[in-house]
Amino acid sequence: MFDQQMLNQWEELYDSTDEYTDKWLSSAQAFLEQFLDGRDVFNPFLVSSSGSEKEKHNDTQFQHINVLVTSGSLIPSLTKCLLFQLNNVITHGNVYSSWEVGKLKCFQIIKERFSSPNVRFCVIGDGWEE
Repeated sequence: MFDQQMLNQWEELYDSTDEYTDKWLSSAQAFLEQFLDGRDVFNPFLVSSSGSEKEKHNDTQFQHINVLVTSGSLIPSLTKCLLFQLNNVITHGNVYSSWEVGKLKCFQIIKERFSSPNVRFCVIGDGWEE
């Protein structure tokens, strides 16, 4: 679809943007990759109901899935994911647009889709809706 010249320009655009944002793009990507690798970056300990910390059990299995909820339109948001090289950490099926339905509805859909007794959600955002 893209020739080598276009891919090189795309890579240069990414590098320039990453440099301009003080490595925000590559830092965000590395952070998301930590989840996919199975590392629990927020909670290195399990907390019992009594409130005491317990070390994690080595046999505990986690599956981390990155989901993106955006207030923008879906197609431009998917394009941004490609431009920012997030396609290896957020699959296209896990990108939701709240453009028409609102963020609360998107979060309800995600909760229903991934709901089970052992699921934990971590939401990172910059607004009250998150």
